[in-house]
Amino acid sequence: MEGEAFLRAISAAPNDNTVRLVYADWLEERGDPRSEFVRIQVQVRETARTDESFFGLQAREQEVRSRCPAHWVARLDPPVWCVVGNVIDVRTPFLSEESVRGTRLFRPNAKIYLATRSHWYAVLDPERYSSESVQVLGQHRKSRQWLLCWVGIRLTINWRLKLIHDPIVVVRLREAGWPGFWIRENEFQCPSDRGEMESIRGFFELAWSVVDRPT
Repeated sequence: MEGEAFLRAISAAPNDNTVRLVYADWLEERGDPRSEFVRIQVQVRETARTDESFFGLQAREQEVRSRCPAHWVARLDPPVWCVVGNVIDVRTPFLSEESVRGTRLFRPNAKIYLATRSHWYAVLDPERYSSESVQVLGQHRKSRQWLLCWVGIRLTINWRLKLIHDPIVVVRLREAGWPGFWIRENEFQCPSDRGEMESIRGFFELAWSVVDRPT
């Protein structure tokens, strides 16, 4: 099995640590220092957050991660919970009688990802916080390049929680500092019996308890 085949196998069975450890052995046999990251990532995954060694392992993982190619790491990372919305279809700019589609930066109905926790509460009640803006990640309407920018909440719709699998998006969200990376996939279940807004609120309550833990 070659490197790409290992990555595909990990993607197909993301919770199978045995495949990851075999991949680490394969890398080590070839003198590839990335083997350390694969092993320590497995250690973090297998260590309870309440274990006294957990945060030390997590810090070591972050240190080793910084020395590895971001897009390679993203293929090993589990999917991450993110708050996802869309740009409105049609709007009428201030002091204008003509409607336009989308925004200056984003296409109509473009998918956008909440990138930081700044002003996250605005997505819960866009009408109440219509003057607020949120920092989002999305693709430019013309160049299709990824942008990290602020957008008025009144220009967005349909906010919901989604598990993000796309390595490109995962890399961009990590670079932006999205707090969802501190939450393990199995630590949060998006409840089917609650509305999207309550699910988002529950997600951030958990994020606060993890990210802002006492030191």
